[in-house]
Amino acid sequence: MHRLSGRLVDRRVLNCILTSNYRTDSIYLPPNDRRTYAAWSEIPENGLSIEKRNALVSYYNSGGYEDITAYLRQYPLAKFDPYAAPKKTEAFWAIANAHQPNEVAPLIDALDQLGNPLAVTIEHVKSVAGESSQITKWLTDPKNSRAIPYRFEACGYIPHRNPDAKKTGGLWTIQGKQQVVYVQKELEGTARNNAVEALRHETTGVTQARMRDGVARREAEAAAMSLERAERAAKEDGGKVLTFRPPSAWAPGPDPIQEVDFS
Repeated sequence: MHRLSGRLVDRRVLNCILTSNYRTDSIYLPPNDRRTYAAWSEIPENGLSIEKRNALVSYYNSGGYEDITAYLRQYPLAKFDPYAAPKKTEAFWAIANAHQPNEVAPLIDALDQLGNPLAVTIEHVKSVAGESSQITKWLTDPKNSRAIPYRFEACGYIPHRNPDAKKTGGLWTIQGKQQVVYVQKELEGTARNNAVEALRHETTGVTQARMRDGVARREAEAAAMSLERAERAAKEDGGKVLTFRPPSAWAPGPDPIQEVDFS
């Protein structure tokens, strides 16, 4: 073990380069891989003539290696972040997508629409994907229940069990339903619980807003029905001016008496 920049670093680390003539089926890469940089060359097998190849080898053996070493040693690295994930190239996605089930891509799209939250449920995914979407149908099919956690893990999420709900298998109560909550796998310890609690609080607020909208909608419908009945009564009485009291959804505070002329 060695200390570097205040950290203990294990020097027994292998940094290797893998090469292959097969782009998509030579190595497995999950979409959330943070360790691998993938590069691919489209140059065909005979793309380099024998003369150019021999000239390149001659350059290497006559000081070329030293030239390359000198260039790399003076290359500016002030903006380089050794802890950042490597860029995900087209070659990376070609490899990663080749090994993913059909459900992973639409699941990733749905999570992107949700803003890649710290915690999420299947119901949230279904709400943005739509009832008629293939991913919603797949998530709803009981025969896929065992595969769902693996699909979420492929997208960077793992199930987080409720430690206080042993009788329900660790499910959380979200919107009045017992559900599995998936959290980003990078979260640890209390951060996972905090993400779930934030999700429950946010979902409760959305539910309450929907309930308020429902009450207002029902009151508006009742007002329309009252107005329709008043109109019918006015026509039967010769089109006189009648009064009615609209619900609070139409007029906050004390309901005023309104006069409507149907003549």
